[in-house]
Amino acid sequence: MQDRQAVFDEVAQDKKFSPSLWAHSATEYIQTIDQAMPTQYGDADYDLAVKLKKNAAEFSAHKSAHFAALLATRTKEERDALMNAYQRQTEAEINMASRATRATKQWNDFERTRKEFPNLEYLPSRSAEKRSDHQKLYGIIRPIDDSFWNTHLPPNGWNCKCRVRATDQKPTNGDIPKVSVPKGIPGNPAKSKALFSREHTYFANVDKKGAVSITEAMHKNFEKLSYGKPDYVAKNDSSISVHLFAHKKDLKENFEAAKLIVDQLKGIDVKIRQHVETPKTKNPEYLINNKFADLKRNEGKDTSNALKDAIKKECEIVVFKMTDKGFSNDLLLLRNASDYLKRHDKKRLVKEIFIINLKNTVTKFKVT
Repeated sequence: MQDRQAVFDEVAQDKKFSPSLWAHSATEYIQTIDQAMPTQYGDADYDLAVKLKKNAAEFSAHKSAHFAALLATRTKEERDALMNAYQRQTEAEINMASRATRATKQWNDFERTRKEFPNLEYLPSRSAEKRSDHQKLYGIIRPIDDSFWNTHLPPNGWNCKCRVRATDQKPTNGDIPKVSVPKGIPGNPAKSKALFSREHTYFANVDKKGAVSITEAMHKNFEKLSYGKPDYVAKNDSSISVHLFAHKKDLKENFEAAKLIVDQLKGIDVKIRQHVETPKTKNPEYLINNKFADLKRNEGKDTSNALKDAIKKECEIVVFKMTDKGFSNDLLLLRNASDYLKRHDKKRLVKEIFIINLKNTVTKFKVT
Protein backbone atom coordinates (compact mmCIF):
# COMPACT_ATOMS: atom_id res chain seq x y z
CA MET A 1 0.00 0.00 0.00
CA GLN A 2 1.20 3.50 -0.77
CA ASP A 3 2.12 5.55 2.27
CA ARG A 4 0.00 8.56 3.14
CA GLN A 5 2.49 11.09 1.79
CA ALA A 6 2.56 9.37 -1.61
CA VAL A 7 -1.23 9.33 -1.71
CA PHE A 8 -1.38 13.03 -0.82
CA ASP A 9 1.11 13.88 -3.58
CA GLU A 10 -1.02 11.91 -6.04
CA VAL A 11 -4.19 13.93 -5.44
CA ALA A 12 -4.81 16.08 -8.51
CA GLN A 13 -5.69 19.68 -7.76
CA ASP A 14 -8.84 19.67 -9.86
CA LYS A 15 -10.47 16.72 -8.03
CA LYS A 16 -13.28 17.00 -5.54
CA PHE A 17 -12.87 13.35 -4.57
CA SER A 18 -9.66 11.35 -4.51
CA PRO A 19 -10.19 7.59 -5.02
CA SER A 20 -6.64 6.87 -3.83
CA LEU A 21 -7.05 8.95 -0.69
CA TRP A 22 -10.40 7.29 0.03
CA ALA A 23 -9.14 3.74 -0.52
CA HIS A 24 -6.01 4.35 1.56
CA SER A 25 -7.96 5.82 4.47
CA ALA A 26 -10.75 3.21 4.33
CA THR A 27 -8.25 0.36 4.20
CA GLU A 28 -6.51 1.64 7.33
CA TYR A 29 -9.77 1.66 9.28
CA ILE A 30 -10.91 -1.70 7.89
CA GLN A 31 -7.61 -3.34 8.85
CA THR A 32 -7.97 -1.85 12.33
CA ILE A 33 -11.47 -3.37 12.66
CA ASP A 34 -10.16 -6.73 11.42
CA GLN A 35 -7.46 -6.71 14.10
CA ALA A 36 -9.92 -5.83 16.88
CA MET A 37 -12.71 -8.16 15.67
CA PRO A 38 -11.36 -10.85 13.30
CA THR A 39 -14.23 -12.42 11.36
CA GLN A 40 -14.86 -14.51 8.28
CA TYR A 41 -18.06 -15.05 6.35
CA GLY A 42 -20.36 -17.24 8.43
CA ASP A 43 -19.03 -16.12 11.82
CA ALA A 44 -21.51 -14.89 14.42
CA ASP A 45 -20.12 -11.35 14.34
CA TYR A 46 -19.61 -11.19 10.55
CA ASP A 47 -22.64 -9.01 9.74
CA LEU A 48 -21.81 -6.64 12.60
CA ALA A 49 -18.20 -6.31 11.45
CA VAL A 50 -19.40 -5.57 7.90
CA LYS A 51 -21.66 -2.77 9.16
CA LEU A 52 -18.77 -1.22 11.10
CA LYS A 53 -16.50 -1.45 8.05
CA LYS A 54 -19.11 0.09 5.75
CA ASN A 55 -19.54 2.98 8.18
CA ALA A 56 -15.75 3.45 8.23
CA ALA A 57 -15.60 3.33 4.42
CA GLU A 58 -18.35 5.95 4.11
CA PHE A 59 -16.64 8.11 6.73
CA SER A 60 -13.41 7.80 4.72
CA ALA A 61 -15.22 8.88 1.55
CA HIS A 62 -16.41 12.09 3.21
CA LYS A 63 -12.97 12.60 4.67
CA SER A 64 -11.38 12.18 1.24
CA ALA A 65 -13.74 14.73 -0.29
CA HIS A 66 -13.00 17.15 2.55
CA PHE A 67 -9.21 16.97 2.21
CA ALA A 68 -9.19 16.77 -1.61
CA ALA A 69 -11.13 20.05 -1.72
CA LEU A 70 -8.69 21.66 0.71
CA LEU A 71 -5.64 20.40 -1.19
CA ALA A 72 -6.92 21.87 -4.43
CA THR A 73 -6.52 25.41 -3.10
CA ARG A 74 -3.25 25.09 -1.14
CA THR A 75 0.38 25.93 -1.86
CA LYS A 76 3.12 23.31 -1.42
CA GLU A 77 3.91 24.59 2.09
CA GLU A 78 0.25 24.62 3.05
CA ARG A 79 -0.17 21.10 1.69
CA ASP A 80 2.60 19.89 3.99
CA ALA A 81 0.86 21.48 6.99
CA LEU A 82 -2.41 19.93 5.89
CA MET A 83 -0.70 16.56 5.64
CA ASN A 84 0.43 16.87 9.25
CA ALA A 85 -3.13 17.66 10.34
CA TYR A 86 -4.38 14.67 8.36
CA GLN A 87 -1.83 12.42 10.06
CA ARG A 88 -2.84 13.55 13.55
CA GLN A 89 -6.53 13.16 12.85
CA THR A 90 -6.06 9.75 11.28
CA GLU A 91 -4.14 8.43 14.27
CA ALA A 92 -6.92 9.58 16.60
CA GLU A 93 -9.54 8.03 14.30
CA ILE A 94 -7.67 4.72 14.10
CA ASN A 95 -7.46 4.62 17.89
CA MET A 96 -11.18 5.33 18.07
CA ALA A 97 -11.96 2.61 15.51
CA SER A 98 -9.89 0.06 17.40
CA ARG A 99 -11.30 0.80 20.85
CA ALA A 100 -14.87 1.19 19.64
CA THR A 101 -14.66 -2.14 17.82
CA ARG A 102 -13.34 -3.86 20.94
CA ALA A 103 -16.13 -2.18 22.93
CA THR A 104 -18.67 -3.55 20.44
CA LYS A 105 -17.31 -7.06 20.82
CA GLN A 106 -17.22 -6.69 24.63
CA TRP A 107 -20.82 -5.43 24.67
CA ASN A 108 -21.96 -8.64 23.00
CA ASP A 109 -20.22 -10.56 25.80
CA PHE A 110 -22.05 -8.41 28.36
CA GLU A 111 -25.36 -9.27 26.70
CA ARG A 112 -24.59 -13.00 26.90
CA THR A 113 -23.82 -12.84 30.66
CA ARG A 114 -26.44 -10.28 31.69
CA LYS A 115 -28.39 -12.74 33.83
CA GLU A 116 -25.37 -13.27 36.08
CA PHE A 117 -24.04 -9.72 35.73
CA PRO A 118 -26.93 -7.35 34.97
CA ASN A 119 -25.01 -4.11 35.53
CA LEU A 120 -21.93 -2.35 34.17
CA GLU A 121 -19.36 -0.30 36.05
CA TYR A 122 -17.47 2.65 34.52
CA LEU A 123 -13.75 2.12 35.27
CA PRO A 124 -10.85 4.61 35.38
CA SER A 125 -8.80 5.37 32.30
CA ARG A 126 -5.45 3.69 31.73
CA SER A 127 -3.98 7.02 30.62
CA ALA A 128 -1.32 8.62 32.80
CA GLU A 129 -3.13 11.95 32.49
CA LYS A 130 -6.78 11.39 33.24
CA ARG A 131 -9.52 13.71 31.95
CA SER A 132 -11.24 15.62 34.70
CA ASP A 133 -14.69 15.29 33.10
CA HIS A 134 -14.31 11.51 32.67
CA GLN A 135 -13.16 11.18 36.28
CA LYS A 136 -16.69 12.24 37.27
CA LEU A 137 -17.91 8.96 35.77
CA TYR A 138 -15.49 6.64 37.58
CA GLY A 139 -17.30 4.08 39.71
CA ILE A 140 -20.76 4.70 38.27
CA ILE A 141 -22.75 1.46 38.05
CA ARG A 142 -25.86 1.34 35.85
CA PRO A 143 -27.97 -1.50 34.41
CA ILE A 144 -27.02 -2.70 30.95
CA ASP A 145 -30.32 -1.35 29.59
CA ASP A 146 -29.79 2.11 31.12
CA SER A 147 -29.75 4.92 28.53
CA PHE A 148 -26.50 6.12 30.12
CA TRP A 149 -24.60 3.53 28.09
CA ASN A 150 -26.12 4.80 24.83
CA THR A 151 -23.90 7.88 25.04
CA HIS A 152 -21.17 7.21 27.61
CA LEU A 153 -19.88 3.74 26.80
CA PRO A 154 -16.08 4.12 26.43
CA PRO A 155 -14.48 5.27 24.26
CA ASN A 156 -16.62 8.38 24.74
CA GLY A 157 -13.95 10.82 23.62
CA TRP A 158 -11.05 10.94 21.14
CA ASN A 159 -8.18 8.78 22.49
CA CYS A 160 -10.32 7.85 25.50
CA LYS A 161 -8.91 4.85 27.40
CA CYS A 162 -11.68 4.45 29.97
CA ARG A 163 -13.18 0.99 30.45
CA VAL A 164 -16.26 -0.82 31.74
CA ARG A 165 -16.84 -4.19 33.34
CA ALA A 166 -19.85 -6.38 34.00
CA THR A 167 -20.86 -6.65 37.64
CA ASP A 168 -23.58 -7.96 39.93
CA GLN A 169 -23.13 -5.03 42.30
CA LYS A 170 -26.11 -2.75 42.83
CA PRO A 171 -26.46 0.39 40.67
CA THR A 172 -25.13 3.61 42.22
CA ASN A 173 -27.60 6.22 43.42
CA GLY A 174 -27.70 9.94 42.70
CA ASP A 175 -27.68 12.11 39.61
CA ILE A 176 -25.44 11.21 36.69
CA PRO A 177 -22.81 13.90 36.09
CA LYS A 178 -23.23 15.77 32.82
CA VAL A 179 -20.28 14.98 30.57
CA SER A 180 -20.32 16.18 26.98
CA VAL A 181 -19.38 13.72 24.24
CA PRO A 182 -17.55 15.17 21.20
CA LYS A 183 -19.39 15.22 17.87
CA GLY A 184 -18.60 12.21 15.76
CA ILE A 185 -18.28 9.76 18.66
CA PRO A 186 -20.78 6.93 18.09
CA GLY A 187 -22.06 6.58 21.66
CA ASN A 188 -22.63 2.84 21.83
CA PRO A 189 -21.26 1.33 18.60
CA ALA A 190 -22.82 -2.05 19.40
CA LYS A 191 -26.25 -0.40 19.12
CA SER A 192 -25.56 2.22 16.44
CA LYS A 193 -23.51 -0.27 14.34
CA ALA A 194 -21.20 2.64 13.56
CA LEU A 195 -17.75 3.83 14.58
CA PHE A 196 -18.25 7.41 13.40
CA SER A 197 -21.56 9.19 13.89
CA ARG A 198 -23.39 11.42 11.41
CA GLU A 199 -22.67 14.39 13.67
CA HIS A 200 -19.00 14.35 12.67
CA THR A 201 -18.07 17.44 10.66
CA TYR A 202 -17.11 15.34 7.62
CA PHE A 203 -20.76 14.28 7.41
CA ALA A 204 -22.53 17.28 8.91
CA ASN A 205 -20.85 19.92 6.71
CA VAL A 206 -21.98 18.29 3.44
CA ASP A 207 -25.38 19.09 1.93
CA LYS A 208 -27.66 16.44 0.46
CA LYS A 209 -26.43 16.92 -3.11
CA GLY A 210 -22.81 16.72 -2.00
CA ALA A 211 -23.49 13.56 0.01
CA VAL A 212 -25.07 11.89 -3.04
CA SER A 213 -22.03 12.86 -5.13
CA ILE A 214 -19.64 11.38 -2.55
CA THR A 215 -21.63 8.14 -2.37
CA GLU A 216 -21.60 7.80 -6.16
CA ALA A 217 -17.84 8.41 -6.25
CA MET A 218 -17.34 5.76 -3.58
CA HIS A 219 -19.45 3.25 -5.54
CA LYS A 220 -17.44 3.87 -8.70
CA ASN A 221 -14.22 3.03 -6.87
CA PHE A 222 -15.18 -0.04 -4.83
CA GLU A 223 -12.62 -2.09 -6.75
CA LYS A 224 -9.85 -0.10 -5.07
CA LEU A 225 -10.66 -1.66 -1.69
CA SER A 226 -8.62 -4.73 -0.82
CA TYR A 227 -10.43 -8.02 -0.18
CA GLY A 228 -8.16 -8.68 2.79
CA LYS A 229 -7.55 -12.21 4.06
CA PRO A 230 -9.55 -15.05 2.44
CA ASP A 231 -12.87 -15.92 4.06
CA TYR A 232 -12.39 -19.59 3.27
CA VAL A 233 -9.39 -21.72 2.31
CA ALA A 234 -10.02 -25.26 1.03
CA LYS A 235 -7.76 -28.21 1.83
CA ASN A 236 -6.32 -27.94 -1.71
CA ASP A 237 -5.43 -24.26 -1.00
CA SER A 238 -8.08 -22.85 -3.34
CA SER A 239 -9.79 -19.91 -1.63
CA ILE A 240 -12.77 -17.58 -1.40
CA SER A 241 -12.62 -13.88 -0.54
CA VAL A 242 -15.69 -11.70 -0.02
CA HIS A 243 -15.67 -8.01 -0.88
CA LEU A 244 -16.94 -5.70 1.82
CA PHE A 245 -19.65 -4.42 -0.52
CA ALA A 246 -20.74 -7.79 -1.93
CA HIS A 247 -24.48 -8.03 -2.62
CA LYS A 248 -26.00 -9.10 0.71
CA LYS A 249 -29.13 -10.60 -0.86
CA ASP A 250 -27.18 -12.98 -3.11
CA LEU A 251 -24.17 -13.58 -0.86
CA LYS A 252 -25.32 -16.88 0.69
CA GLU A 253 -26.01 -18.49 -2.70
CA ASN A 254 -22.84 -17.06 -4.24
CA PHE A 255 -20.70 -18.26 -1.34
CA GLU A 256 -22.20 -21.77 -1.32
CA ALA A 257 -21.55 -22.19 -5.04
CA ALA A 258 -18.03 -20.79 -4.68
CA LYS A 259 -17.33 -23.24 -1.84
CA LEU A 260 -18.30 -26.18 -4.05
CA ILE A 261 -15.91 -24.91 -6.71
CA VAL A 262 -12.88 -24.35 -4.49
CA ASP A 263 -13.39 -27.57 -2.54
CA GLN A 264 -13.30 -29.63 -5.75
CA LEU A 265 -10.97 -27.70 -8.07
CA LYS A 266 -7.34 -26.98 -7.25
CA GLY A 267 -5.70 -23.67 -8.10
CA ILE A 268 -8.92 -21.64 -7.95
CA ASP A 269 -9.14 -18.21 -6.36
CA VAL A 270 -12.74 -17.00 -6.15
CA LYS A 271 -13.51 -13.44 -5.20
CA ILE A 272 -17.14 -12.49 -4.58
CA ARG A 273 -17.20 -9.03 -6.08
CA GLN A 274 -18.65 -5.74 -4.93
CA HIS A 275 -22.19 -4.84 -5.98
CA VAL A 276 -22.41 -1.31 -7.35
CA GLU A 277 -25.85 0.27 -7.17
CA THR A 278 -25.43 2.72 -10.02
CA PRO A 279 -27.11 2.65 -13.46
CA LYS A 280 -25.51 0.68 -16.32
CA THR A 281 -23.12 -1.17 -13.99
CA LYS A 282 -22.39 -4.75 -15.13
CA ASN A 283 -21.92 -6.35 -11.66
CA PRO A 284 -20.62 -9.89 -12.38
CA GLU A 285 -20.79 -11.94 -9.16
CA TYR A 286 -17.26 -13.31 -9.23
CA LEU A 287 -13.65 -12.87 -10.11
CA ILE A 288 -12.32 -16.39 -10.70
CA ASN A 289 -8.55 -16.31 -11.04
CA ASN A 290 -8.97 -12.60 -11.79
CA LYS A 291 -11.44 -13.19 -14.64
CA PHE A 292 -15.01 -11.88 -14.57
CA ALA A 293 -17.48 -14.69 -13.92
CA ASP A 294 -21.23 -14.94 -13.37
CA LEU A 295 -23.35 -17.49 -11.52
CA LYS A 296 -26.46 -18.70 -13.34
CA ARG A 297 -29.17 -20.98 -11.97
CA ASN A 298 -30.33 -23.08 -14.91
CA GLU A 299 -34.12 -23.25 -14.51
CA GLY A 300 -34.93 -24.49 -18.02
CA LYS A 301 -33.54 -26.25 -21.08
CA ASP A 302 -32.20 -23.13 -22.70
CA THR A 303 -29.01 -21.23 -21.78
CA SER A 304 -29.47 -18.31 -24.18
CA ASN A 305 -30.68 -15.67 -21.70
CA ALA A 306 -28.03 -16.59 -19.14
CA LEU A 307 -25.22 -16.47 -21.69
CA LYS A 308 -26.52 -13.29 -23.30
CA ASP A 309 -26.37 -11.59 -19.90
CA ALA A 310 -22.89 -12.99 -19.17
CA ILE A 311 -21.56 -11.74 -22.52
CA LYS A 312 -23.08 -8.32 -21.82
CA LYS A 313 -21.17 -8.29 -18.53
CA GLU A 314 -17.95 -9.25 -20.40
CA CYS A 315 -17.51 -12.47 -18.44
CA GLU A 316 -14.80 -14.96 -19.38
CA ILE A 317 -16.30 -17.64 -17.15
CA VAL A 318 -19.92 -18.72 -16.67
CA VAL A 319 -20.88 -20.88 -13.70
CA PHE A 320 -24.09 -22.88 -14.17
CA LYS A 321 -25.83 -24.28 -11.09
CA MET A 322 -28.12 -27.02 -12.37
CA THR A 323 -31.62 -27.49 -10.93
CA ASP A 324 -34.21 -30.21 -11.35
CA LYS A 325 -36.14 -27.84 -13.63
CA GLY A 326 -33.37 -27.77 -16.21
CA PHE A 327 -31.21 -30.19 -18.20
CA SER A 328 -31.06 -33.84 -17.15
CA ASN A 329 -27.22 -33.90 -17.23
CA ASP A 330 -24.32 -31.50 -17.54
CA LEU A 331 -23.28 -32.63 -21.03
CA LEU A 332 -26.65 -31.62 -22.46
CA LEU A 333 -26.30 -28.23 -20.77
CA LEU A 334 -22.77 -27.86 -22.13
CA ARG A 335 -23.87 -28.74 -25.67
CA ASN A 336 -26.68 -26.17 -25.56
CA ALA A 337 -24.36 -23.49 -24.19
CA SER A 338 -21.61 -24.26 -26.73
CA ASP A 339 -24.06 -24.01 -29.64
CA TYR A 340 -25.26 -20.64 -28.42
CA LEU A 341 -21.73 -19.28 -27.93
CA LYS A 342 -20.64 -20.36 -31.42
CA ARG A 343 -23.50 -18.35 -32.90
CA HIS A 344 -23.59 -15.31 -30.64
CA ASP A 345 -20.27 -14.82 -28.81
CA LYS A 346 -18.60 -13.06 -31.73
CA LYS A 347 -15.67 -11.77 -29.67
CA ARG A 348 -15.14 -15.16 -28.03
CA LEU A 349 -15.38 -13.59 -24.58
CA VAL A 350 -16.48 -16.72 -22.71
CA LYS A 351 -13.47 -19.01 -22.31
CA GLU A 352 -14.69 -21.48 -19.66
CA ILE A 353 -17.91 -22.96 -18.32
CA PHE A 354 -18.16 -24.40 -14.82
CA ILE A 355 -21.13 -26.70 -14.23
CA ILE A 356 -22.37 -27.65 -10.77
CA ASN A 357 -24.64 -30.63 -11.36
CA LEU A 358 -27.56 -31.91 -9.32
CA LYS A 359 -25.18 -33.95 -7.12
CA ASN A 360 -23.13 -30.79 -6.48
CA THR A 361 -20.20 -32.14 -8.48
CA VAL A 362 -18.24 -29.38 -10.23
CA THR A 363 -16.80 -29.83 -13.71
CA LYS A 364 -14.80 -27.25 -15.64
CA PHE A 365 -15.00 -27.12 -19.45
CA LYS A 366 -12.97 -25.14 -21.96
CA VAL A 367 -15.02 -23.35 -24.60
CA THR A 368 -13.73 -24.27 -28.05
